[in-house]
Order: sequence, then C-alpha cells, then structure tokens
Amino acid sequence: MKRSLLGQSYWENHGAYQKELDELNEKMPLMGAADTLNGELVRAINRLYYDYCNNGNMNACKLEVDEVCTGFHDEYGDEEYEEEETREWNPYYKKFFDLINDTLWEVRDEFDWAAFVKNMSRLEEMVTVYEPGYTEAEMNVYDFMVDAVVWYVLNHKDRELPENYEKD
Repeated sequence: MKRSLLGQSYWENHGAYQKELDELNEKMPLMGAADTLNGELVRAINRLYYDYCNNGNMNACKLEVDEVCTGFHDEYGDEEYEEEETREWNPYYKKFFDLINDTLWEVRDEFDWAAFVKNMSRLEEMVTVYEPGYTEAEMNVYDFMVDAVVWYVLNHKDRELPENYEKD
C-alpha cells in the first residue's frame, strides 16, 4: 500500500493515490449510496474526509451540552450549575467509519494493520473527544484512511454491500 506523506494531502490534490481516487470519484453516483461495497467505501471515506476539512467533524460528531448541578453555593441555597459536554458519533457518519473498519479487518493480514488501527483510533478520538486543530498530523490521519480505502478498492473484487448496511 502506498502512503501519503505528511503534507501530501488529498485535500490539496497530492495524495498517494490521487489519480486513482479522482477516477473512482468520477464513477460515484451524484447522490445517495453506491450500489456496491467498493463504491460505498469510496463514498464513506469521502464523507468523513470532507466533514473533517469543511466542518471540523461537527457533522460526524453529535455534541450535547447539559447543565449539571454541582451543588449549593450561597446562604440562600441557590444551586450552582456547570455545562457538561458529551460527544459521540452521529449514527449516519458512524456507519461509514464502521463499514471501512469492518471491511479492512477482513484483509488485515495484507497490509499494515497496526498502522490502520492506530489511525482509526485517532480518527475516532478526533470525532468524539476533541475539536480538531487542522494540523498536518491530523490531516495525515485522514490521508492514511483514504490511502487504505483506495488500496482496498484497487486490489479487491467488488461485491454486494453487507446485508446489515443501511443505505440512504
């Protein structure tokens, strides 16, 4: 598998598989899910990548802010509140993450699985734990994921989507 080097981002049209990704994107449906696994994998990584670059993962992340009582703070018994944030995957984007993870798990002995897991964990952390800072290192996490998906699509026969996958 080729790897995009730090600073070689697909966002700036310099990814390791840029030409191949561009060709795959030309075959994608204009709207909605692809009809096959390989097509949906390309769509999935494009959706995740685009949301990071354009929105800082704010569509992929479901952010909830609740006021939590921290106790009483004055002689009148007034309660003191603090805001508490909860971040988790938006289910729509989580299905893309899971499709990529589950599909590449099947071929884990064909490429650097440890690097894949490390990048998937980092991507998940960027969605569910903190707001990204748009650093080259963060961008490289997404670039690696694009590398892995395009490598998979180029080297594995296309097939039907998994039965449990919800097309939209």
